[in-house]
Amino acid sequence: MANQLMTAKELESQVGVAGIDETAWGKAVFLGLNNLRIGLAAWKVGAAGFGSAAGATGLGGGVAGAVMGVGAIAAPLLGLCAALLSIGLPVAAAKEFVANKAARHGYSIGVALGIYNHNRHFMSTFLDNTMGDPGVAPKYMTGIYKNAFNASLVYGYCTASRLSQAEKKKMGDGVLRIMNQAATRGGYQLRFANERDGIHKFARTFANKVLKN
Repeated sequence: MANQLMTAKELESQVGVAGIDETAWGKAVFLGLNNLRIGLAAWKVGAAGFGSAAGATGLGGGVAGAVMGVGAIAAPLLGLCAALLSIGLPVAAAKEFVANKAARHGYSIGVALGIYNHNRHFMSTFLDNTMGDPGVAPKYMTGIYKNAFNASLVYGYCTASRLSQAEKKKMGDGVLRIMNQAATRGGYQLRFANERDGIHKFARTFANKVLKN
């Protein structure tokens, strides 16, 4: 199920808007998948391994084998604007949101959930069910930002879920390597309190260190 695109009805339920263009959404996910793969292919594979701290994650399995050097994923958010437009957001709002930190974070959470093969129910527990944070946007925009955050999360999930298992492992190992290196430099041990904590920390690293602007 994780590798299938959601139907329009499922998307409307998850994102909280009506009238989603399923064909446009599918094209946007295909574009995002290609962009993700282009960036992923550019990362170099190294032979270094992780210490026990990174290996004992709650993200869906231990870490082993080759890992990537630090790199950047090439413009995966290009498809996100098309995805937001396909759910009926105004062009200006979609473009503004894609440039916003919250969209990158929502997308990154979705990617983390997708590459670790979490099911849709678990993914849905990360959606924002509030009216949004007034500090992020003008009050009249909070509904749009909430829907766009949720759409970004679902978009990241749908896109990353379609990667091959080898691609998922390469990406997961690469991001965890960056996290492990940061822990070493900071003099602390990389730990995750639980699975959700691991997903959030992974997403922050992916958004801040991996995604290109």
